[in-house]
Amino acid sequence: MVYLNDPKHSKVVLTVTADIKVPILVKPRGLMLSGFEGDKIVRKVTMKAEEDKPLLLKILKISPPEKVACELKTVDKGKTFELVLQNKVQKRGKYSGSVTLETNYPKKPSIVIPFLGNVRGKLELRPGRINFLIQGSENSKKNDSYYRRSVLLTLHKGNGLKINKVEVNQKLFDAKVKELEAGKKYAIEVRLNRKDIGDEIVRETMKIYTNQKDDPVMAVPMRIQKTRVRRSRHHSTRDQKD
Repeated sequence: MVYLNDPKHSKVVLTVTADIKVPILVKPRGLMLSGFEGDKIVRKVTMKAEEDKPLLLKILKISPPEKVACELKTVDKGKTFELVLQNKVQKRGKYSGSVTLETNYPKKPSIVIPFLGNVRGKLELRPGRINFLIQGSENSKKNDSYYRRSVLLTLHKGNGLKINKVEVNQKLFDAKVKELEAGKKYAIEVRLNRKDIGDEIVRETMKIYTNQKDDPVMAVPMRIQKTRVRRSRHHSTRDQKD
């Protein structure tokens, strides 16, 4: 905003628009290689020269090289290139890395393309763990939601999923299986059947036995912790007076 000494036009608003050009346009700036075990997971990045000088590119470094296969393709010579990344990891898990390319542009001597990998199992359990946080108050003991948790078991590839049995410590828990989609999706509800939990943290494991060859047993860590009820400052002061 500019202030003037003209009574009729004391203020003028100026709008400035800038068009900042980069020597090389990269889309997208990073890649996510996400898929299931056994799938062919491939992602691409396009690099386009924004200057008149013909662009030259070459792969300088792949880190880590054992996670991805990398290929640089020419789409339009000296102008447009395509970087193709393919996942090499066979087992489920997550990883990260980057590909560095060398250019012939002094203003942009290198391009770094970060990537994230996430290979998921065909049989997936969510959440992967269960936490019971129990408040030591009478209200929480009356509220049944404090003592119930659920996990979802989903078969993403194929069908015919069956749960043969669910194994829990029956002194502490009850477990119930509910079919949501035949052969594909099941909910397992776990109920803590003891409300007289001590102050110590209790750790248990629920085991879900399935008919899947690659995942015959799915283990779910479970943790029970009793939380202390914070007393308000008002009550503490009143107790001291009493």
